[in-house]
Amino acid sequence: MSEALYMTAPGKVEIRNEPERKIGPRQARVKMLYSGISHGTEMNVYSGRIARSFPRRSGYSAVGEVVEVGPGFTKASRGDRIFHYASHTTEFVISEDEPAYRLPEGLAPEVGVFTALAGVAYNGVLESRIALGETAVVFGMGVVGLCVSFLIRRAGAFRVISVDPIAIRRDAGRRMGADAVLHPGEGDLTERIVALNDGQLADVVIETSGAIPALNDALKAIRNQSTIVPLSWYASDAAGLDLSDDFHLKRVNIRVAQGGSVPLELSSRWTYERRVRSTMALLPEMPLASLITHTISFRDAQDAYDLVRDCPEQCIQVVLAY
Repeated sequence: MSEALYMTAPGKVEIRNEPERKIGPRQARVKMLYSGISHGTEMNVYSGRIARSFPRRSGYSAVGEVVEVGPGFTKASRGDRIFHYASHTTEFVISEDEPAYRLPEGLAPEVGVFTALAGVAYNGVLESRIALGETAVVFGMGVVGLCVSFLIRRAGAFRVISVDPIAIRRDAGRRMGADAVLHPGEGDLTERIVALNDGQLADVVIETSGAIPALNDALKAIRNQSTIVPLSWYASDAAGLDLSDDFHLKRVNIRVAQGGSVPLELSSRWTYERRVRSTMALLPEMPLASLITHTISFRDAQDAYDLVRDCPEQCIQVVLAY
């Protein structure tokens, strides 16, 4: 018997028993070790900000150990620890036709749950087309924004400025390599960015907060004919979005990044599979363990979801342990 987490209504989750699936000759059974709660998409559904039907399974950042392998399954061996886009459940089955992403040697299994959101960040950096020596501003220091701060420097940014109103996230921004971390409500944000950037506006802005005011600030902070990459899933309409002076006069380029794809212009040499494996190769270099603020038992998942919803000032990444 396995157990799976279901959202049954906004603000409510429950753990349900499910029959154990027999594996076929080209399948493997994986016992869950850790899964990460998405503080963005998942919490938008949990909080009712995005309309979805219920009940529904939830989650997409899972690390488990292979415990049973069919004779025709070649992607992993028994005992391997792998990442998979599985929902919150005590076990899952993968087939030979699905990718099996082994964790890098020596990587703590709980850190493997960052593969999904770090991959979203990786895609945003690819979309940004940042050039060597440019300055990037990152709005939002959730997990995606924190990973962007690290990865965009590896992509060539000489200066990274991060923005978030929550103190614990600004501290994490420094650990992830930001040169400066700013509170958006303490003075004129554009003036402060210019002061930190040798009198110049930003070359690239990546917006990960999902807040319309942040997108407005991004339009003010960007240079002419430069790029803003929204990485957020905006949970409401665009009420308050200002597309007047800066948007038109600067001829701003807005490139929406989507975690399930790669930029079209790179598709001749980049695949989704390559992006995931490239992300995983960088996980050991990133101080991701320091971003796990809470590890909570799977059986206490309701408490974990309520914590993320009600106390965002205390949380960066909440992980469920099995």
